[in-house]
Amino acid sequence: MHDHNSIGWYQLNTTTNIGKRWGLHLDYNQRYAPFTGSLFQRLVRTGVNFKPNIKWHFRAGYAWVENRPYGDFPFNSEGLFTNEHRTYQMAAFRHQLSRLDIRHRVMTEQRWLERTNSYQYANRVRYQIKAQVPITWKSGQASYPYLQVYDEIMVAFGKNVPTNRYDQNRVGVLAGYHFSKNCQLEAGVIHIHQQLQRKQNNQSIFLHNTGLQANLYVQVNGYKKAKGK
Repeated sequence: MHDHNSIGWYQLNTTTNIGKRWGLHLDYNQRYAPFTGSLFQRLVRTGVNFKPNIKWHFRAGYAWVENRPYGDFPFNSEGLFTNEHRTYQMAAFRHQLSRLDIRHRVMTEQRWLERTNSYQYANRVRYQIKAQVPITWKSGQASYPYLQVYDEIMVAFGKNVPTNRYDQNRVGVLAGYHFSKNCQLEAGVIHIHQQLQRKQNNQSIFLHNTGLQANLYVQVNGYKKAKGK
Protein backbone atom coordinates (compact mmCIF):
# COMPACT_ATOMS: atom_id res chain seq x y z
CA MET A 1 0.00 0.00 0.00
CA HIS A 2 1.46 3.39 -1.03
CA ASP A 3 0.66 6.93 0.08
CA HIS A 4 2.09 9.98 -1.73
CA ASN A 5 2.24 13.30 0.16
CA SER A 6 3.65 16.80 -0.33
CA ILE A 7 5.63 18.18 2.61
CA GLY A 8 7.48 21.26 3.80
CA TRP A 9 10.35 20.77 6.27
CA TYR A 10 11.89 23.74 8.06
CA GLN A 11 14.79 23.53 10.51
CA LEU A 12 16.69 25.92 12.78
CA ASN A 13 20.01 24.43 13.85
CA THR A 14 22.13 26.20 16.48
CA THR A 15 25.49 25.51 18.10
CA THR A 16 26.94 27.40 21.08
CA ASN A 17 30.65 26.79 21.52
CA ILE A 18 31.64 26.75 25.19
CA GLY A 19 35.27 25.84 24.67
CA LYS A 20 37.79 24.97 21.99
CA ARG A 21 36.39 21.45 21.62
CA TRP A 22 33.05 21.52 23.49
CA GLY A 23 29.69 22.96 22.52
CA LEU A 24 25.92 22.81 23.05
CA HIS A 25 23.53 21.81 20.29
CA LEU A 26 19.86 22.75 19.76
CA ASP A 27 17.73 22.27 16.68
CA TYR A 28 14.03 22.78 16.07
CA ASN A 29 12.14 21.18 13.18
CA GLN A 30 8.62 21.73 11.85
CA ARG A 31 7.14 19.63 9.06
CA TYR A 32 3.99 20.71 7.25
CA ALA A 33 1.57 19.64 4.58
CA PRO A 34 2.37 22.72 2.42
CA PHE A 35 -0.92 23.12 0.54
CA THR A 36 -3.08 23.05 3.68
CA GLY A 37 -0.51 24.55 6.06
CA SER A 38 -1.29 21.89 8.68
CA LEU A 39 1.55 20.86 10.98
CA PHE A 40 2.13 17.10 11.09
CA GLN A 41 5.41 16.80 12.99
CA ARG A 42 7.71 18.87 15.17
CA LEU A 43 10.98 17.92 16.77
CA VAL A 44 13.23 19.49 19.40
CA ARG A 45 16.73 18.02 19.75
CA THR A 46 19.39 18.95 22.28
CA GLY A 47 22.92 17.68 22.71
CA VAL A 48 26.51 18.14 23.80
CA ASN A 49 29.20 18.39 21.10
CA PHE A 50 32.81 17.28 21.26
CA LYS A 51 35.16 18.09 18.34
CA PRO A 52 38.69 16.77 18.96
CA ASN A 53 39.85 18.07 15.56
CA ILE A 54 38.54 19.46 12.27
CA LYS A 55 37.67 16.01 10.89
CA TRP A 56 35.78 14.36 13.77
CA HIS A 57 32.60 15.45 15.53
CA PHE A 58 30.80 13.60 18.33
CA ARG A 59 27.46 14.37 19.96
CA ALA A 60 25.08 12.83 22.50
CA GLY A 61 21.72 14.13 23.64
CA TYR A 62 17.93 13.95 23.86
CA ALA A 63 15.09 14.64 21.41
CA TRP A 64 11.32 15.04 21.67
CA VAL A 65 9.04 14.43 18.69
CA GLU A 66 5.34 15.13 18.29
CA ASN A 67 3.60 13.23 15.48
CA ARG A 68 0.20 14.32 14.17
CA PRO A 69 -1.96 12.32 11.76
CA TYR A 70 -1.62 13.16 8.05
CA GLY A 71 -2.12 11.41 4.73
CA ASP A 72 -4.15 8.26 4.20
CA PHE A 73 -2.18 6.15 6.68
CA PRO A 74 -1.24 7.86 10.00
CA PHE A 75 1.61 6.50 12.13
CA ASN A 76 -0.86 4.80 14.49
CA SER A 77 -4.08 3.12 13.42
CA GLU A 78 -6.19 5.31 15.76
CA GLY A 79 -5.06 8.53 14.06
CA LEU A 80 -4.06 10.17 17.37
CA PHE A 81 -1.35 12.68 18.27
CA THR A 82 1.62 10.74 19.63
CA ASN A 83 4.88 11.66 21.38
CA GLU A 84 8.30 10.14 21.01
CA HIS A 85 11.25 10.52 23.37
CA ARG A 86 14.78 9.68 22.23
CA THR A 87 18.32 9.56 23.46
CA TYR A 88 20.99 9.41 20.79
CA GLN A 89 24.71 9.22 20.07
CA MET A 90 26.40 10.53 16.93
CA ALA A 91 29.80 10.29 15.27
CA ALA A 92 30.63 12.31 12.14
CA PHE A 93 33.71 12.34 9.91
CA ARG A 94 34.59 15.02 7.34
CA HIS A 95 37.13 14.95 4.51
CA GLN A 96 37.93 16.78 1.29
CA LEU A 97 38.03 15.42 -2.25
CA SER A 98 39.38 18.28 -4.34
CA ARG A 99 36.76 21.06 -3.83
CA LEU A 100 34.16 18.55 -2.63
CA ASP A 101 33.43 18.56 1.12
CA ILE A 102 32.24 15.06 2.09
CA ARG A 103 30.68 14.26 5.46
CA HIS A 104 29.71 10.88 6.92
CA ARG A 105 27.41 10.63 9.94
CA VAL A 106 26.40 7.59 11.99
CA MET A 107 23.75 7.95 14.68
CA THR A 108 22.21 5.44 17.07
CA GLU A 109 18.86 6.22 18.69
CA GLN A 110 17.03 4.77 21.68
CA ARG A 111 13.35 5.52 21.08
CA TRP A 112 10.30 5.50 23.34
CA LEU A 113 7.26 5.52 21.04
CA GLU A 114 3.87 6.39 22.49
CA ARG A 115 1.10 3.88 21.92
CA THR A 116 -2.54 3.96 23.11
CA ASN A 117 -1.86 3.09 26.75
CA SER A 118 1.92 2.83 27.03
CA TYR A 119 5.30 3.47 25.40
CA GLN A 120 7.14 0.97 23.22
CA TYR A 121 10.95 0.89 23.22
CA ALA A 122 12.85 0.55 19.92
CA ASN A 123 16.38 1.05 18.58
CA ARG A 124 17.41 2.63 15.29
CA VAL A 125 20.68 3.28 13.48
CA ARG A 126 21.15 5.98 10.82
CA TYR A 127 23.86 6.56 8.24
CA GLN A 128 24.09 9.78 6.22
CA ILE A 129 26.52 10.78 3.50
CA LYS A 130 26.55 14.41 2.39
CA ALA A 131 28.56 16.12 -0.35
CA GLN A 132 28.87 19.90 -0.68
CA VAL A 133 30.67 21.89 -3.35
CA PRO A 134 31.11 25.68 -3.57
CA ILE A 135 29.78 27.35 -6.71
CA THR A 136 32.30 30.19 -6.53
CA TRP A 137 35.02 30.26 -3.90
CA LYS A 138 38.52 31.57 -3.28
CA SER A 139 40.92 30.41 -0.57
CA GLY A 140 40.02 32.00 2.77
CA GLN A 141 36.66 33.27 1.55
CA ALA A 142 34.00 33.11 4.31
CA SER A 143 30.88 33.91 2.24
CA TYR A 144 30.00 31.92 -0.88
CA PRO A 145 27.13 29.97 -2.53
CA TYR A 146 27.18 26.17 -2.67
CA LEU A 147 25.33 23.07 -3.83
CA GLN A 148 24.66 20.05 -1.65
CA VAL A 149 23.34 16.51 -2.06
CA TYR A 150 22.78 13.93 0.66
CA ASP A 151 21.31 10.51 1.34
CA GLU A 152 20.39 9.02 4.72
CA ILE A 153 19.11 5.53 5.50
CA MET A 154 17.53 4.47 8.80
CA VAL A 155 17.23 0.88 10.00
CA ALA A 156 15.56 -0.48 13.14
CA PHE A 157 17.35 -3.15 15.18
CA GLY A 158 16.94 -5.09 18.41
CA LYS A 159 14.24 -7.42 19.70
CA ASN A 160 11.39 -4.90 19.75
CA VAL A 161 11.10 -4.29 16.00
CA PRO A 162 7.34 -4.66 15.32
CA THR A 163 7.16 -5.57 11.60
CA ASN A 164 10.18 -4.47 9.53
CA ARG A 165 13.78 -3.42 10.06
CA TYR A 166 13.86 -0.93 7.18
CA ASP A 167 12.50 2.40 8.43
CA GLN A 168 13.15 5.10 5.84
CA ASN A 169 15.50 6.70 3.33
CA ARG A 170 15.91 10.45 2.77
CA VAL A 171 17.42 12.07 -0.33
CA GLY A 172 17.91 15.82 -0.67
CA VAL A 173 19.32 18.27 -3.23
CA LEU A 174 19.83 21.82 -1.91
CA ALA A 175 21.41 25.15 -2.78
CA GLY A 176 22.77 27.33 -0.01
CA TYR A 177 24.81 30.35 0.96
CA HIS A 178 27.47 30.78 3.63
CA PHE A 179 26.97 34.31 4.94
CA SER A 180 29.93 33.79 7.27
CA LYS A 181 31.71 30.97 9.07
CA ASN A 182 28.91 31.11 11.66
CA CYS A 183 25.78 31.39 9.51
CA GLN A 184 24.43 29.57 6.47
CA LEU A 185 21.02 29.14 4.82
CA GLU A 186 20.03 26.40 2.40
CA ALA A 187 16.87 25.23 0.64
CA GLY A 188 15.94 22.58 -1.87
CA VAL A 189 13.98 19.42 -2.56
CA ILE A 190 13.70 16.39 -0.28
CA HIS A 191 12.16 12.97 -0.86
CA ILE A 192 11.44 10.60 2.04
CA HIS A 193 10.60 6.94 1.39
CA GLN A 194 9.30 5.35 4.60
CA GLN A 195 7.83 2.02 5.62
CA LEU A 196 5.54 2.24 8.64
CA GLN A 197 6.01 -0.08 11.60
CA ARG A 198 2.51 -1.46 11.20
CA LYS A 199 0.40 -3.11 8.51
CA GLN A 200 -3.13 -2.64 7.26
CA ASN A 201 -5.13 -5.60 5.97
CA ASN A 202 -1.89 -7.56 6.33
CA GLN A 203 -0.17 -5.29 3.79
CA SER A 204 2.92 -3.14 4.33
CA ILE A 205 2.45 0.64 4.17
CA PHE A 206 4.93 2.83 2.27
CA LEU A 207 4.95 6.64 2.44
CA HIS A 208 6.41 8.76 -0.37
CA ASN A 209 6.85 12.32 0.95
CA THR A 210 8.29 14.92 -1.42
CA GLY A 211 8.62 18.66 -0.98
CA LEU A 212 10.64 21.66 0.15
CA GLN A 213 13.38 21.58 2.80
CA ALA A 214 14.89 24.76 4.27
CA ASN A 215 17.64 24.86 6.91
CA LEU A 216 19.20 27.73 8.83
CA TYR A 217 22.48 27.06 10.70
CA VAL A 218 23.76 29.49 13.33
CA GLN A 219 26.92 29.12 15.42
CA VAL A 220 27.73 31.25 18.47
CA ASN A 221 31.07 31.38 20.26
CA GLY A 222 30.34 31.52 23.97
CA TYR A 223 33.97 31.74 25.03
CA LYS A 224 36.98 33.94 24.37
CA LYS A 225 39.88 32.42 22.50
CA ALA A 226 43.23 32.73 24.22
CA LYS A 227 45.54 35.23 22.57
CA GLY A 228 48.64 33.82 20.98
CA LYS A 229 51.86 34.51 22.76
